[in-house]
Amino acid sequence: MKSTVLLLAAWLLCVLVLAGGCTKQRPVAAPRNVYMCQADAAHTGVLQAWGFTRPGAVQWNVKLREGVSTCQIADADAVYFVDTAGVLNVLDRATGRIRWTFSEQFVSASPLVTDGIVYVGTTAGMFFALDRVSGMALWRYQTGKTFLSLTKAPISGAPVMQGELVFFGSNSGFVYALDVEAREERWKFKTGKPVLSAPAAAGDTVYVGSDDGLLYALAAGSGKERWRYAAKGPVRSAPVIVERSVLFVDGDGSLTAVHADTGQMEWVFPAKASPGFSPAALGDVAFFGDDTGTMYAVDVRTGGERWHARAEGGIITTPVIFSGNVHMASQDGHLYALDAATGQIKWRLAVGYAMNFLPAAAEGNLYLGNCALSESGPVTEGKPGDLKLETGSAGEYSFSLIEPSRTGRGW
Repeated sequence: MKSTVLLLAAWLLCVLVLAGGCTKQRPVAAPRNVYMCQADAAHTGVLQAWGFTRPGAVQWNVKLREGVSTCQIADADAVYFVDTAGVLNVLDRATGRIRWTFSEQFVSASPLVTDGIVYVGTTAGMFFALDRVSGMALWRYQTGKTFLSLTKAPISGAPVMQGELVFFGSNSGFVYALDVEAREERWKFKTGKPVLSAPAAAGDTVYVGSDDGLLYALAAGSGKERWRYAAKGPVRSAPVIVERSVLFVDGDGSLTAVHADTGQMEWVFPAKASPGFSPAALGDVAFFGDDTGTMYAVDVRTGGERWHARAEGGIITTPVIFSGNVHMASQDGHLYALDAATGQIKWRLAVGYAMNFLPAAAEGNLYLGNCALSESGPVTEGKPGDLKLETGSAGEYSFSLIEPSRTGRGW
């Protein structure tokens, strides 16, 4: 009897004092460090790049076989981008050395990097999970066929991640949600036409546009439709989520805001932006440029203009924001840095070509295709044929080649 009472007391102590300690608990997932195009799942474009406010020196430059075709991504020690030949390149952030490349299939969209894995989609409709160190495929997922066709549907938009789910669209007209822990499909949602842009996610909702002219809000956990908004043409702009508003560039080039909960139109800001580009946002201000070369800051709450500035050619990229500046590339061959608060052009860099990809920035460095810039330096002296940074007046910067020394011995 005494032993029975002791056992009962021990059981009660376990239940009342330790609570769940006597039963197996579901582990709490550690916060993920996720690196993706446009900075985060809400596509704000705000990069954590402390220490870089202006170009100072070329840290390194490398010769690439092809140009860059997607936005660049920088994590703790590597830079990732897809080139015009459809090859995923991974470079060492400190030296520019190519660590590995992936070319099993033609890569068609920017990668996403987290937890030692690189996720990327291809024109053959395959979604790959690659080992971050070696580039070897860990697992893969095959999407459906092209819309109204029997061929495999390309994955055109960059993936985004929220929790254990990664979301992306396809030319098949479907939006997919994959559980990266279970390595399986959680759900898919069919739109009326191909999905060519990246989804955005905030809270328990995913927002995505389609060539059917609709912007959709879907439940992140189930894919159930919450609302749809009829745009003025195909929605190829990746949505940007700011507070309770969803912003995108409509088919007529205007910047449009709808309410995140209801899909009701809030305001329209007239412009002539390319429908394939997206705005960026810092606080309650959205930034974007248009085909006329005008760069705008717009109040997210009212749709009113805060400021505008002019480049000498059309704006051809989505902005990125870091160190208090908004950065946009123009067809005039320059990368512009504007003060986010005033619109003052702080500096512009002549890159020598129409840069149609998003640069990456991290921890005091700016990555532009085949080169890395630091604010101070040079980190290395360089050798003949390498790039060096030329500083002009009034914040003008350009590149030139290091010439051999007159003695013929080089550097």
